[in-house]
Amino acid sequence: MMEENTQCGPNKRFTTCGTACPRTCDDVRHPDPYKACTMQCMVGCECEQGYVLSGEQCVPESQCSVGETIDQLSQVKITYSI
Repeated sequence: MMEENTQCGPNKRFTTCGTACPRTCDDVRHPDPYKACTMQCMVGCECEQGYVLSGEQCVPESQCSVGETIDQLSQVKITYSI
């Protein structure tokens, strides 16, 4: 039998049947009721209730800010052709 992983990190818990599509800050900022996700069990760490992924960390949903999206967009290079 598998032991609970105590190395999940802050605001995370070990599960033997977690979602394949964990909620992220992007999901909080831009909800998509039509987002597709497979219905399979994933073994590993997941965010505690009320927390979502921001990169590799679980943060409270209230900490998902628009500024983070702007930072991510600033890393995208767009090329225009005339």
